[in-house]
Amino acid sequence: MQEKISLGVINRISCDACNLSFQAKSFEIQNHCLFFIYIFRGDCEIAEGNQSPEDIREGEFVFYEALQKITIKSDKRVDFILALLSEPYVLTHTKHDPELYCGRIFKSKSAANKLFSSVLTTTFKSLPFLPLDTHELVLDGLFSYLRPSFKELEVNTALTTQTHLDFLWYKGNEVIRRRFKDPSLQLSDIAAELTVSKRYLSQAFRQRGTTVHKQLMGFRLKRASVMLSEEHCRHFSVEEIAKRNGFKQVSHFSRLFKEEFGITPSEKRNQSVFY
Repeated sequence: MQEKISLGVINRISCDACNLSFQAKSFEIQNHCLFFIYIFRGDCEIAEGNQSPEDIREGEFVFYEALQKITIKSDKRVDFILALLSEPYVLTHTKHDPELYCGRIFKSKSAANKLFSSVLTTTFKSLPFLPLDTHELVLDGLFSYLRPSFKELEVNTALTTQTHLDFLWYKGNEVIRRRFKDPSLQLSDIAAELTVSKRYLSQAFRQRGTTVHKQLMGFRLKRASVMLSEEHCRHFSVEEIAKRNGFKQVSHFSRLFKEEFGITPSEKRNQSVFY
């Protein structure tokens, strides 16, 4: 089974045994993309590139960089989803940056992961009985159920960080995700909410090779890029999308968008996703 949604291709694969290797080709995809793998039934080994394989079991899932070679092996029956998804799409729907957690297996023992697994399983059982023109809407909403899983992992990661600067990085991004629609949001506001100095907060982001401003603008632009591509946002004008993502002026938004993606917002709206 294969389903194409506005920002991804989802395959459901069943086999008695498997030894599969795959990776996306850079010339085939126009966005930064991720592989999403979810195990419906059985268990298998997954390896990224030349890394040692890891076991992934029924009800567990993982994200990988799409340009990396991924290998899946199993000597027993396994039933899984293999999806190629736009990274901005996942960011928009989960409100978390999946790149931070690539290669980390979301275990089935977690309550948040169990919730997503149950929704995913129910969705794919029901999908064949729904009209084809509704499949994209159903699948499009599916990944919003990943929010609790990403939130849980982020909290656990933040609590186990080695330094306060690492912890501050996670908390700063949390504020950005929550308040990005406010066009007046700036470094001083985020620092005040976290009760730290602007200099100290800036240091937390500099050690990750970025700044608070770049992180905020990047988040806004990725969300806008997704909205320009999704069918259910077609009725929004470019100006409306800009405002919904914290930009006061559409001219400023268009200039930054062109600098980031190499095309205008209008060109993005008419662009196919992968091919």
